[in-house]
Amino acid sequence: MKRYHHLIEGVLQPDEITNLQKIFDAVIGQPWFHLTEMNREAFAAELIRLIERA
Repeated sequence: MKRYHHLIEGVLQPDEITNLQKIFDAVIGQPWFHLTEMNREAFAAELIRLIERA
């Protein structure tokens, strides 16, 4: 998720970015999450898309 901070800095407040990071970390830490670089990147991108729609 940290790789995408440049996309959301200035758009979101720092506490919102922190919360997104916490959500990201919690989800990728689940045993059902297939932990690959591609999956982490896709999930991070989807989180950003979702927050942009809110």
